[in-house]
Amino acid sequence: MKPDDCQVSGIKRRRESTVSGERELHVSADQQLSAVSDGKDPVNNTLKEITSRSALKAAPELLGWTLLVNGVGGRIVEVEAYCGSDDPASHAAKGETARTVAMFGPPGHLYIYRSFGIHWCVNITCQPPGVGEGVLLRALEPTHGLDTMRQRRSRHAVDGNISKAVSDKMLCSGPGRLAQALGLNDSYYGRDLIEQPFQLIPPSGRVEYETTPRVGISQAVERPWRFVESGSPWVSPARFKKCSSLRTSI
Repeated sequence: MKPDDCQVSGIKRRRESTVSGERELHVSADQQLSAVSDGKDPVNNTLKEITSRSALKAAPELLGWTLLVNGVGGRIVEVEAYCGSDDPASHAAKGETARTVAMFGPPGHLYIYRSFGIHWCVNITCQPPGVGEGVLLRALEPTHGLDTMRQRRSRHAVDGNISKAVSDKMLCSGPGRLAQALGLNDSYYGRDLIEQPFQLIPPSGRVEYETTPRVGISQAVERPWRFVESGSPWVSPARFKKCSSLRTSI
C-alpha cells in the first residue's frame, strides 16, 4: 500500500477544480471551439487526468462534477473510494475476475454491478489498466431531467402515470437510486465516460467536503473513504459520525 494513495488525514478541506496541481480549470468558449477544431477536449483531458490517479485522490476531485446520461443527471455530492488489492472491501481485492474486468481496465470507464441481486451500483474506474481501483457514485444533486428521474423512480407507474411519487431528495440519494434515476444498468458496463451518451461538466468553483467511513461493508469499516459535499441536503442518509472537519478539494 502506498501511503499517499490509501491514507486520508482528518481535516475539513475546500477543493478547487484543477487541471493539475494548483491551476484552476477555466475553459472559455474560444478554447472550447479551438479544442473541437484540433481534436482535443480540455474537459475530457481533465477527467482522464483525475481518474488516472488513485481512487482516494480521484474521489474528492469528482465531487461537484455534473454527470449527465442522455441529458439526465446532476452534480456529484457523495462518493466512496475502493483501493484494489489493498482494500478488502473492494471487489478487486482478490484479483481480476469475469465480474471485475472493467474495474481492471482503463480509467474513466464504468464498472457496474448488481448489489444484493436488486440494485445497480455505478463506479468510475481509476488508475492505469491492471490496478483495479474505482470510485462508487453514491449520490447526486438532481439538476437535469427531473421529470424523467421522477418517472423512473416512481414506486408504481401505470400507463405512464405516477401513482406514488418519490421525494426529489430521494431521487439520487444512494447508489441504487442514483443508477435507477439515470437509467444505468449492466448495458453500460465498461463504457467510456467521455463518449456519448455521457456528458461531464466540471465544477465552476470550490467544493467543501467531509469524510466518513464507507457504507454497507463488513471489512475495512474504519477507513474514512466516503467523501460527501459539506452541508449538501442531497447526500444519502447514512448514519455515520464524520471523521473530518471541513476540507477543500485541491
